[in-house]
Amino acid sequence: SAQCAASDTHMLAGFAQLSTRTFAHCARRDVRRSRPSCGASDIPPSVHFPEEDRMARNALFDEQRKHRLDWMHWLYDKPKHARWARDWQESHQRELSRLETVSFGEDCFVASSVHIFAEPTRDISIGDGCHIGAEVFMHGPILLGDGVAINARSHLDGGSAGIVIGAQTRVAPGVQLFAFNHGID
Repeated sequence: SAQCAASDTHMLAGFAQLSTRTFAHCARRDVRRSRPSCGASDIPPSVHFPEEDRMARNALFDEQRKHRLDWMHWLYDKPKHARWARDWQESHQRELSRLETVSFGEDCFVASSVHIFAEPTRDISIGDGCHIGAEVFMHGPILLGDGVAINARSHLDGGSAGIVIGAQTRVAPGVQLFAFNHGID
C-alpha cells in the first residue's frame, strides 16, 4: 500500500521519523499474511507443495495430533478428535494387549508413550472410558474402574498386593502409587 511504501521511505531517512501508527499498520499486515489458516479438515493448506511433500506434511500433522492427544487426553472425548483417533487407538490397544496381559474396556484412550508392563499373574484391567496420559508407567496388577483418568507422568506399581482405582477417579499428573513396602532395617 501507499502508506507502507511511504513508511519504507521514512525508514531510509531514519527510523526516528517513522510514525508509530504507520509501523503498527505494516506490522499487522505482515502478521496477517504469515498466519496460516486451517481448512475444514483441520490440515494446514499446502497448495504450493508437490503431492509427495503434501503427503509427508499430512503424516507429520497426524503425528502432531497424536502427540497433542497424548498430553491432553481429555480432547479424545470431543467428536472432532475421536473421529480420526478411534482407529489409531483400537490398533494401539490391540498391540499392547498382544504384548502384555492387559485388557481395555470400550472407548478408552491410551497415550502412545505409555509404559505398560503386565506379565502373566500381574494383569492390568482397564475399564470402559478410561484415559491414560503421556509417559504413564503402569506395572500390574492394576484394576481401573470405568471412567478413570491417569494423567501424564504418573507411576503406578501394583507390587504384590495390586492397585485398585474406583470408577470416575482422576489421578493428577506425576502421582506415584506403590503397592509394596521396602521396609526399613
